[in-house]
Amino acid sequence: MNNVPLISICVPVYNTARYIEKCVRSLFEQTYPNLEFVFVDDASSDDSMHIVQTIALEYPDTKDRICYLHNSSNQGLAYTRGKAILEAKGEYVFCVDSDDYIEKNIIQLMYNAIKQKDENIASCLMAYEQKGIISNIEIQEPSFYSFEDVLQDKTNNHAASHLIRKELLLKWNCLPPGGLDYLEDRYLMTCIRYHIHTQAIIQDVGYYYVKHPNSLSSNKKEKHFRCLILFYQSIENYLRQYNDYETYATTIQQQKVIDKAHLMLHCHDMNVRKQYADLFREEENQYHFSALHRSAKIVAWLVHHHYWTALRVYQCYINLREKLSK
Repeated sequence: MNNVPLISICVPVYNTARYIEKCVRSLFEQTYPNLEFVFVDDASSDDSMHIVQTIALEYPDTKDRICYLHNSSNQGLAYTRGKAILEAKGEYVFCVDSDDYIEKNIIQLMYNAIKQKDENIASCLMAYEQKGIISNIEIQEPSFYSFEDVLQDKTNNHAASHLIRKELLLKWNCLPPGGLDYLEDRYLMTCIRYHIHTQAIIQDVGYYYVKHPNSLSSNKKEKHFRCLILFYQSIENYLRQYNDYETYATTIQQQKVIDKAHLMLHCHDMNVRKQYADLFREEENQYHFSALHRSAKIVAWLVHHHYWTALRVYQCYINLREKLSK
């Protein structure tokens, strides 16, 4: 193990007892020989951490390579993941959500790619699993990308499918602010990719995102809109630190309208929709939805004019279309 660097797998844990065994076994059975496992319990009310510790007994070689941390109260995903990364002793970090799982050789493949290409980041393909069915494998992005593509969310902005050199995350202050428990991945990847525009890529599925009723990818709620606001405030402030906000201001303002439309389409609470109907109104007035693709343009226009019944009908149409396409 002295011949390869230590890699830390960082796992925030919160009430995932139903899924965590598959996650933990996929970590402990990795083929890469020099791993550290950092589990941070975000004040779970179920026996998630007990399951982790019980499974660890089946893998005695992990005994001295596991770090258990505990938040005295629930702090949210952004804080908890950041705590795991800060605690990690590895040269590289790999983030895994405790309800997901990974291929057993993916860490080895990603490290090999980093060394071969002399990069600081490696990414793998991500697939989605819902009710045991795997689908929607994401298309791998190129090894080079523009920062505009990153801001427009055209790249794989899931931190969980990337192996990243830790010192760079800290050097450039890329960890998301506390409270950003939705879009925290995108914030981290946006900040690191402001500085790094190349990566090593693995053309294999390595990460499986498990979608279930309690996952953040499900029904969008008020917290998602609050996080969207915090995300853009934080990104704009980050770029201002480098006196570079104006360079990307137009791209950011247009993307605000797109992201708002996405949340509106996937939110089922009409009161929340109405509460945030005028969010980014200035940007909508400025760009007249010109940057939006067809579906987002329809949603944005309906919300802009408060046509709530029409929006509900359009959402039913989109849901039916997605169901029939599966």
